[in-house]
Amino acid sequence: MSGKFRKTTEILDDFVNLMNNIQKRRMSEMESYVKILNAVKYIGGTVLIIGIVIFLYVFFVTDYSSVTGIGIGTVMGAAFIFLMGVFLVASEEMVTKIKK
Repeated sequence: MSGKFRKTTEILDDFVNLMNNIQKRRMSEMESYVKILNAVKYIGGTVLIIGIVIFLYVFFVTDYSSVTGIGIGTVMGAAFIFLMGVFLVASEEMVTKIKK
């Protein structure tokens, strides 16, 4: 009886170790997604702040109204960078889920 019990516990231990390994692998994949999202967030935020500063400076301080478009374009570029980053992370995650 003790032999069967020991074999059962070994099987359960192997199963628990397997599940832990799967969880660790998923965590490392999620860390890479989080790193990419953080990079996109900081780059997009920096470009957004630069665009807002350019727009406000040109609109309120200088008389060069033709340069206002550069500020607006920078803000739109920041939004585009952020959305593309989120899209790429989401599509990469979906591709890896489909492969498994």
